[in-house]
Amino acid sequence: MKFITKQYKEKQADIVYRLKEKPVYFLIEHQSTVNQKMIEKIGNYTKQIMQREETNSLLYPIVVPIVIYTGFQKWTAKTKFSQKQYYEKVYSEYQYTSLWYNLIAVQDYTFEELLETTSLFTSFMIMEKCKTKEEKLVYTKKIINKLKKEKSKELAEEIIKNIMALFFGRNIITKMLEELERKEEISMSPATKMLFDLQLEGEKRGIMKTIKETAQKMLKKNMDLKDIEEITGLTKEEIEKLQECV
Repeated sequence: MKFITKQYKEKQADIVYRLKEKPVYFLIEHQSTVNQKMIEKIGNYTKQIMQREETNSLLYPIVVPIVIYTGFQKWTAKTKFSQKQYYEKVYSEYQYTSLWYNLIAVQDYTFEELLETTSLFTSFMIMEKCKTKEEKLVYTKKIINKLKKEKSKELAEEIIKNIMALFFGRNIITKMLEELERKEEISMSPATKMLFDLQLEGEKRGIMKTIKETAQKMLKKNMDLKDIEEITGLTKEEIEKLQECV
């Protein structure tokens, strides 16, 4: 995916990504409190993205909204526009039903579950889950080391420049990029190691299960396997295995 901006026009959406070769955008919005008007906010961002794309094309793009929620109170806001719209059977064909957003509650996942699949989304969730800057640095090192072992240098660089840059200053980001070039694992002091081992408790809910369920929904909509692979981070073999169950 291509990183677009962390400040989108006058009103700020947290992060906007675009698929490399297709007009498909991923809008990631962060919320620490329940917002009953979130669907309207998502609608405004979606409209801005569509207007931006329309200047270069006759077709409107697809926008996939994701709300990452870091609060502890149960999310009670409606996630679909149709849930907030008056319904009358006679006029049901005019009801606006397509606008909705994916809700991801960060507290539903443990750090270990989020680290199982390293991606732009999970890295952002890990940073939001951390309570202190020191803790953010600890998990940043773990993410980078994991990607170095997996030889995913390109993804690591993208995460540092587009996710970590939201939380750290330029000097720290420069140092992270320098450490990325080193072959050995990034070392940690005993104090950092202790912080590294600390994990906040959360509901035991495997993020891989959620990712695979999302991939299955995409398969049911006959989405391209390559697009599913790029969005979810799953391998071609994993997606083909899921396809057998659809």
